[in-house]
Amino acid sequence: LMRDQRGSQQAAAELLKLNLTDRRHDELLQWSDMVLQMDRLPAPVRVQWLWMRAGVAADRADWKASLDAVNAIANIVSGDPRVDATRILLMWRLAQLTEAREVLASSETLRMSQVGPSLAALLNVDDASTPARPLLISFFEQLADGNVDGARTTLASLPPMKAILKSDLETVLSRPDINSPELSVTLRG
Repeated sequence: LMRDQRGSQQAAAELLKLNLTDRRHDELLQWSDMVLQMDRLPAPVRVQWLWMRAGVAADRADWKASLDAVNAIANIVSGDPRVDATRILLMWRLAQLTEAREVLASSETLRMSQVGPSLAALLNVDDASTPARPLLISFFEQLADGNVDGARTTLASLPPMKAILKSDLETVLSRPDINSPELSVTLRG
């Protein structure tokens, strides 16, 4: 049944309905990896299967396997900013910063998106090809650089936010160790 293209498609569709991230399904997942003929699956099903594999690997902190799956997706659907952003985050997690910067540089759509400036900040990319950094990112970058006065100025110009209160950030600025080099190192990660 699994050698038949239609059988593989049906099996993959049914397997995708299961919660294969549950470790109780490890044997089924290993079996499906052996018998499913990925090249015979239609591209949309193959992409769904690879997203599931990337998710399973990420749930198990297997960042390399997760990146391999997402890279395979990128080969099927090139230029998808969601795929590129995921690749960048996994590359960052694996300390593949040069490769992550190359992915960001190659995707104008991603650079100009809402997450573009955040990804640029994460990768320490500072160029004119991304929109201005959001003020909150600038606030934390200034803190990490030890520029407390700049962080205060940025905080004063922050608009109201739903998830973060300005008063919470003001508390950060009033810490006695706000100017310490150790805090800067901690913030830079």
